[in-house]
Amino acid sequence: MKRIGGAIEGLILLVIGAYAGLLVLYGNYWWFLNPKFKWLTGTTAAMLVLVGTLAVLKPNKRPSWCRIVIFLLLLIVLVSSRLGIPAHQKIEPKSTVEPVVAEKGLGENQAGEISRVTMDGLEYIRINLAELYSLCKGPQPDKLAQRYVVRGIVRRSKPLNRLGQVAVLRNLVFCCLADSFGVGFRVKYNRLDELADGQWVEVYGTLRRQSQKLPDPRLHIKDMRYIDLNDSHILVPTKIVRISEPEIPFIFEFRNFEPYAF
Repeated sequence: MKRIGGAIEGLILLVIGAYAGLLVLYGNYWWFLNPKFKWLTGTTAAMLVLVGTLAVLKPNKRPSWCRIVIFLLLLIVLVSSRLGIPAHQKIEPKSTVEPVVAEKGLGENQAGEISRVTMDGLEYIRINLAELYSLCKGPQPDKLAQRYVVRGIVRRSKPLNRLGQVAVLRNLVFCCLADSFGVGFRVKYNRLDELADGQWVEVYGTLRRQSQKLPDPRLHIKDMRYIDLNDSHILVPTKIVRISEPEIPFIFEFRNFEPYAF
């Protein structure tokens, strides 16, 4: 019986290690952790598989049933969390843009990424909301005068409606989803009826600095524990395009150079 317990203990470790390895290779790793930690998860998975295999081949003669229960609960949590995440809803975009390859010298470490796009004859720099937020905090007036395109989720509130604005937000993740928070900008738009709360959009436009700190829009969003809306600049769009939800809807990376981590 003790040998069976030891074998079960090793088998659970083996399965958890294999699960973690498959998650790194094929799964939606970002559901759990920032992709920059793949190397750490992969190393842990390899060690678990090795230890689990040895434990199955040479079972522990004094297994801990308490430890077995803990390992089994961990496995159940992993599997249930995987099955419990709903599929993302997709909608077809209503507009297309012409890609522009990054100019020579821009983003040399990200060869092949699209740095800019052209919409209605105007060129826009692709950037995510966290990166644009960071630009507004730095002494870079030349960059703030350029045209940008960002993507995010439309959020509305009565205070914003009265100002003729909506908020465009996206979750920023440093480590895992537990530490994520919404970051974004207010968007001044004269056709608010076209924008529904929760809709994914691309905003093409420019930044406008505000002389006074913007008021609290009183946004309360269930899937964003904390919201950081830029209070010194608003986005003034030349065009807003409805898009599909991105395959990975969160921001895991930001850069201070082109091509940005759009």
